[in-house]
Amino acid sequence: MDVRKRRIGPKETLELLAGVRRLWAKKGSKVIAIDRKKESPTDREILDLFLGTSGTMRAPVLVKGDKAMGGYDKTVYEAILAR
Repeated sequence: MDVRKRRIGPKETLELLAGVRRLWAKKGSKVIAIDRKKESPTDREILDLFLGTSGTMRAPVLVKGDKAMGGYDKTVYEAILAR
């Protein structure tokens, strides 16, 4: 889905990520990792990672099974796509 053409707001973002256990997000030069089984992030914390300054989902976002990555990091993408 091209989120630049179809804007995805906070509610839809949380719905899309509802079944995702492992979350990664690129913030600057860092990659933030959250495991929902070990941590209990709030909806606000998840939205802070996956929404851009416009209040809609950032691009790119990769969701595969129970894993999701907001932003791009080659190592994380390879790990998610390898499984």
